[in-house]
Amino acid sequence: MKGDRGFIPYKSAIPLAHAIGAQKVITVKDMQGLVQSLKVKAFTPLQGLSCSKTIFLVRKAGLGNKDCDGKIWLDREGLIWVDPSKKEVWEYAINIAVEAAQLGFDEIQFDYVRFPTIKVLNSALHTEEHRVNTMRVSG
Repeated sequence: MKGDRGFIPYKSAIPLAHAIGAQKVITVKDMQGLVQSLKVKAFTPLQGLSCSKTIFLVRKAGLGNKDCDGKIWLDREGLIWVDPSKKEVWEYAINIAVEAAQLGFDEIQFDYVRFPTIKVLNSALHTEEHRVNTMRVSG
């Protein structure tokens, strides 16, 4: 439903997906039809949803992790991770999951629900206690 780079590959009804640019590349023209065809062939459609890597949310909405110098943090692949302690990040992932269920997916797997390592982040904002409490509240 959403990969590491943040694109949503089908025409989504989620306003934020359009506003942040996640709809620039549409590769699946009929997601509901695709899901139904899988079911007809006795497949159980499930969808992975990459939660932490959403470049568009960071660039357009400022919801990224900051490094020790206060700059947006990039991983080894040059990908930007959202700050999972932000409620807007949770809501966006939930909206995508709801849409996936409405399209007929039987299972949605939330993937990359995590913080980067504390060593690369601004430790004043991302203490162990903060990270653990965030995952308790959002989970």
